[in-house]
Amino acid sequence: MLQLTSAIFNDSVGKIADTLIRLASCSENNKDKELSISVAYTHQELANNVGCSRITITRCLNKFVDEGIIKIHNKRIIIKDIEKLQSYIDKII
Repeated sequence: MLQLTSAIFNDSVGKIADTLIRLASCSENNKDKELSISVAYTHQELANNVGCSRITITRCLNKFVDEGIIKIHNKRIIIKDIEKLQSYIDKII
């Protein structure tokens, strides 16, 4: 149900942010209170999951890295600022 809501009400950046948060929700915080997505996904696998192009995933992840929201280490995505990532998701009240 949450994926459907995200797909309807979010743009591609919001969908990617929502997907990253959902994937990280099953992970534990590291010593720096960062969330790490435990599985290394390719950009194509993320694109298939989100329902957008690989190029869109790459551009969006680069935007998040430039803004300091995430970092990529050993092909794994680490969320550094979950609040800022959540700000890209449209909230349904």
